Amino acid sequence: MRVTEEAIDTYGLDFKLMETSGPAMTATLQQSIEDNEPVVVTLWSPHWAFADFDIRYLKDPENVYGEAETIYPMAHEGFSEKYPTVTRWLNNWDMDDQSLGGLMSVIKDVGDPTEGAKKWLEDNRNLVNEWLEK
Repeated sequence: MRVTEEAIDTYGLDFKLMETSGPAMTATLQQSIEDNEPVVVTLWSPHWAFADFDIRYLKDPENVYGEAETIYPMAHEGFSEKYPTVTRWLNNWDMDDQSLGGLMSVIKDVGDPTEGAKKWLEDNRNLVNEWLEK
């Protein structure tokens, strides 16, 4: 929350910071959108909320929150030699924040990570086939 307090101060915002849990924050976001009320939340990408709601990042010209970060897949030494098919698939796998957010949204809606991933795979079979065919 320290960085958000710094952002409020840096930009001279007349906002009240409410420290809550992630689920409480997204519940407030959903209720505010349903009530057509303005709301600012501290989300990150990827996140399912970007798939479920029409939300956007606010500009941060002072770079209070820092630069964007990247997610990198990693494996133990020797993985590529032991699992060349999986390695090829991982090298072809390409999901942007929007796609990952969509996957996360399906998992949230289904309520089980394995079943949610299966549903997402079924719903996105063409994309998955592209990864597998390369």
